[in-house]
Amino acid sequence: MVVVRPVGTRLPDINDELANWIIQNSRLAYVPPRSKSVIIFPPTPKPQKVQAGEPLLAVIHGFGAAGWRNPIARQAYLLRQAAGRSLQVAEPSEKLRQDFGRFPSPRQVIAENLGGTRGVLYWTGAAYAWHVAQ
Repeated sequence: MVVVRPVGTRLPDINDELANWIIQNSRLAYVPPRSKSVIIFPPTPKPQKVQAGEPLLAVIHGFGAAGWRNPIARQAYLLRQAAGRSLQVAEPSEKLRQDFGRFPSPRQVIAENLGGTRGVLYWTGAAYAWHVAQ
C-alpha cells in the first residue's frame, strides 16, 4: 500500500474504464449484516472517478510467496477517501471478527486514523470496507 496523488493531465488514463485497477470508496462498500439469512443487495454504485490531487491509497494484491512481486499479481485498487494517518498493517481485531464473521482465508488489515477516527480497512472478498475501531 502507498498513498498517491494523481496529476490532472493523467486523469483520463486513471479513470479509463479499461484501466488495470479498480477505483473504489471503502466507505461505500456493502457488508451484509450477519444477523440476516436472506439479504437483498443494494443497487450497484456508480463507478468512482478520481480527482486531480486527491489522496488515494493504492493497494496491490499479492500472490503466493512472492506477494505483490509475483508477475501473476495483477489485482490493484485505488481507494478514495481512505488515505489516513498512521497507516500500518495489523491483525483483525476481535470486534471486526464479531462484526464481519469468520474470514474465508488468513488476512491482515490496514489500521489508520482517518479524519480523526481510528479504524481499519479490510478486504471482504469482494471490496475494501472501512470499519471503525471501538
